[in-house]
Amino acid sequence: METTIPEAKLTEKAKNVIGSLVAWSHEDFKKTNQQTFQTRLMFCRACDYWKPDAFLGTGKCGICGCSVGKLYIPASKCPHPEPRWLGITYKYTFH
Repeated sequence: METTIPEAKLTEKAKNVIGSLVAWSHEDFKKTNQQTFQTRLMFCRACDYWKPDAFLGTGKCGICGCSVGKLYIPASKCPHPEPRWLGITYKYTFH
């Protein structure tokens, strides 16, 4: 039996948004391709924590409170303790 995960508090949501935006800036604000976006959205819509009526019907995550906009940020990841999808990193560092 899965335990209920409470939605993030406002301060946690703000921290999530800022962290996502900072990570996105490090990726030169590249967006995921449409296939990645649609795959992430499919997983979100299938999740018990997805709230489809939020944000004027575009939906939001019931754990982190983010909208579908987060799905376009490559480095973002599913906030579930067992993530349904992970972030993508485009930049590589060679030593």
